[in-house]
Amino acid sequence: MKRRLIWVFLLVVPLGIVATLPASLFLPNEEGAVEFQQVTGTIWSGQARLKLPQQSPLPVSWRWGGGLTWDWSIASRDLAIEGQWRPSNRDRLENISGEINIQYLDVAQWLVVIWPEGQLILDVSYVEFEPGISLAASGQLLWQKARLAGLVNESLGDLTIDLRPHETLAGHTIADIQSNSRGAVRVSGELSSNSDRYQALIKLQPSAERLDLLPYLLPLGRFSDGAIRIERSGQLGVFQ
Repeated sequence: MKRRLIWVFLLVVPLGIVATLPASLFLPNEEGAVEFQQVTGTIWSGQARLKLPQQSPLPVSWRWGGGLTWDWSIASRDLAIEGQWRPSNRDRLENISGEINIQYLDVAQWLVVIWPEGQLILDVSYVEFEPGISLAASGQLLWQKARLAGLVNESLGDLTIDLRPHETLAGHTIADIQSNSRGAVRVSGELSSNSDRYQALIKLQPSAERLDLLPYLLPLGRFSDGAIRIERSGQLGVFQ
């Protein structure tokens, strides 16, 4: 009987310790420029504030989903995202879905006098990255009720953004952008990034009925083959 009690003690106590381990022991205070603040709960279920560069802290929560999978979610006024994570691959997020207000992404810094509006709907199989080094992603974003505001106020219809790993450039992901419904301006293009540097070519082509928009779009890029070509490249600076 005493031996049985000893074995029960040796089994139950370690399990109890693991089950109540605070999450703060496993979440680093700072990972590059990403910081976890106000960490509460255990590794099985908890909450924290996720601080990204030049952004207000975002509330993030997680819970054990069974097996080797953890479910996580981030929610704020401008976004609501959820997905899964496995400790066996710490740099990979899977089954990502949700919505993001596109103004939250601050794309306006590219365009200056014109800014985009609408909602991004996420349906992404996976995102795998090393901060500031590499990015691999597969899935699709749907930009609903896309429009331009500011100097030009016009509908872009709905746009599809397909994500895929770059075929020849290791550590880069390609985002193919295409209008899939009729709007005053048709959008197409491609963006490549490794989570640190980016290169983008976006074409804005007014419909035949809205050629009056050309003078307002010309400051964004150069005119070629009936479209405004916007070319941008540089460093994102997110993980510096």
